[in-house]
Amino acid sequence: MLMIETNFLNDESPVDQQYNFNKGDYEALRSFMDRDWDNDFAAINYDIEMMCNTLKTKIDDGVQRFIPLLQDLIASNGNDL
Repeated sequence: MLMIETNFLNDESPVDQQYNFNKGDYEALRSFMDRDWDNDFAAINYDIEMMCNTLKTKIDDGVQRFIPLLQDLIASNGNDL
């Protein structure tokens, strides 16, 4: 049995920034994440830690690009959520 435990911390975003996952552009996110992962992981010799870091970085980049922040929605339409 393989057990993987993760503990991700995001030091980049202030605590008051929250993503509005209900309004995300998931088609664009899927397209962004559609890549040759085997080729990407082969480039780092299938090192497990590097593979996890690569995957996490790519997911974080996609979320930042395609999932709006709640404060962005409040600022754009003047309404609270």
